[in-house]
Amino acid sequence: MVFTPLLTSTCVGTLEFRSVAEPVSRIQPALVTAPNSYFYLAYCKGVDLDKHEIYCEIVSNSGLPQEPYRFKVAYDKLVIAAGADDI
Repeated sequence: MVFTPLLTSTCVGTLEFRSVAEPVSRIQPALVTAPNSYFYLAYCKGVDLDKHEIYCEIVSNSGLPQEPYRFKVAYDKLVIAAGADDI
């Protein structure tokens, strides 16, 4: 999801976060239609620069206690966007 400037209102509880989020597939249709293009909505828990792998984790927001789902994603090229921590 890509957040609009209304994100600050969600922090204080004025708005529900789902009301200010736009599905990425609507903004970047190539993520859905281009071959070998993927989008993962997950936390990045680590990067192995030697193996070219990113370690990800998804935690369900169902409210039930459960173990997070962990997986790794191989990459050819890695772009770390603004807001990321240094490796």
